[in-house]
Amino acid sequence: MRRLAGACARRAQAASEAWLVMGAYGHSRIRQLIVGSTTTTLLRLSKVPVLILR
Repeated sequence: MRRLAGACARRAQAASEAWLVMGAYGHSRIRQLIVGSTTTTLLRLSKVPVLILR
């Protein structure tokens, strides 16, 4: 998941994108704590504003 989030963040920045829009869906809090999520990682890594749709 971290590789995917990093690749998306780098690609958006390299292309000088104004926004990064992605869909998300919920997981249980326990799974989120253990595994994490691409969405959470992307929010941390991205230099481009991220809009998340549920």
